[in-house]
Amino acid sequence: MRQRASLRSAILQGRNLIYGILMTSALTMSQPSLAQTGGAGQSAWYMYLGDHPITDHWGVHLETQIRREPWVEAPEQSLTRVGVNYKPFHGWTFRPGYTYVRGYSPESTDASKIRHTIFEDIEWSKKLTHVKLGQRLRFEQSFSGDRDQADDVLDWDFRERGRYRLMAEIPAFTPTKGPLPDYYSLYDEVALRFGAHNEGRTFDQNRAYGALGWNLNESFQLELGYLRQSLPVANGVIGTQNNAFQLSINSKLPFRRGLK
Repeated sequence: MRQRASLRSAILQGRNLIYGILMTSALTMSQPSLAQTGGAGQSAWYMYLGDHPITDHWGVHLETQIRREPWVEAPEQSLTRVGVNYKPFHGWTFRPGYTYVRGYSPESTDASKIRHTIFEDIEWSKKLTHVKLGQRLRFEQSFSGDRDQADDVLDWDFRERGRYRLMAEIPAFTPTKGPLPDYYSLYDEVALRFGAHNEGRTFDQNRAYGALGWNLNESFQLELGYLRQSLPVANGVIGTQNNAFQLSINSKLPFRRGLK
């Protein structure tokens, strides 16, 4: 009885946050301009997300993403992200890092776009009974370039962007066995451009995500999810929608024995 009451309390505590995420996602998806200005695409993102402790306060972030469209047929983008995690106290993480992105055109399997990004993360997480709540603020400084047929970069473009993500991880309502998920994951992330190089456009994109998750062991999780990516057209109005299937492996495996 006590366990059920505790779980019910956790669900109630996370309810308002979840409603907020769903409302934000619904408002993004229901923009009246979609039928007039944009279309929809389909893609699949296969990801590894690792935060690996080395000491009680320091660790490394390792991430790779392979994105294909539609679903699996052709390469869309590949991403590699590395960072240094610093946790001064419980629930807070500061992370500077670097991201390398290769983009591909629909007509060719050769990389047509290259992006180098320096980023800075501030993450906060807190567990309310059983529901895990989290926020992340990320600042990015990126150099992007288009490649020609000789594999030379024609021109470099500098941009700055800020991203804010609000997430919730909710345990399954009943004990799970076999293929049933162990938890549910939700987040909404808004990206805004700033600085002198934003080309007069502030809104960059919005990502709304929902997933089923399985705890493989103490260090690894598997998630199957759906992401709705909303991108603006030239006039700043939301236009293009990307429907992405996501398969991710999440890891917190320590790189030194004795750490948890």
